[in-house]
Amino acid sequence: MKIRNIVLIIFAMLFPLVCDAQSISTNGLIVKKNYLHYGIYNSENGNIYSITYKLYNDSDNVIWLWLEKDDFSALSDSIRARRYFYKRKGDFSLYNLALDGNVASMEQSVFSVFVKRIGPKEHFAIQVISKKEISESYQQKIFKFLDKHVVALSEKDLSRFIHDLKCMDERIFFKEEFISLFLESLF
Repeated sequence: MKIRNIVLIIFAMLFPLVCDAQSISTNGLIVKKNYLHYGIYNSENGNIYSITYKLYNDSDNVIWLWLEKDDFSALSDSIRARRYFYKRKGDFSLYNLALDGNVASMEQSVFSVFVKRIGPKEHFAIQVISKKEISESYQQKIFKFLDKHVVALSEKDLSRFIHDLKCMDERIFFKEEFISLFLESLF
């Protein structure tokens, strides 16, 4: 019974990656927005609904991506990058952490130390999961949130704002091709 539930959850997570609803292209980054309109029924947990925000790097440049909890979309790329990398988050800044070779491991918090590097012709997906069906208007609210809070800059542009970018420890980068977030964690 548990194996069946695991298979259903994995299917729910992977199925939207092949569906296509909306596409937007900016600076070599193509964003596809999908909603799985029906839930996968699991007798223990009920239905699971999924929204997928998939980013394709259609350029020849490496893209650095991160998520911001607050809406800084009106700020320049330079200020957004410096804020994210240099601003202290507790006892450290992401910049200090990335250059500290003594860090054995770290827990990645999606809104403070999450960084994904997307190579040319690669993709990355942000999946938002909910136990409740998501209305069309709420889907659009989620997509607008992600449009404003997902920051994607080319490595070339970012290197103008962040010193020693090439020296950052590989351990700071999120390794997987997608991340799943609970809807409640966004708002």
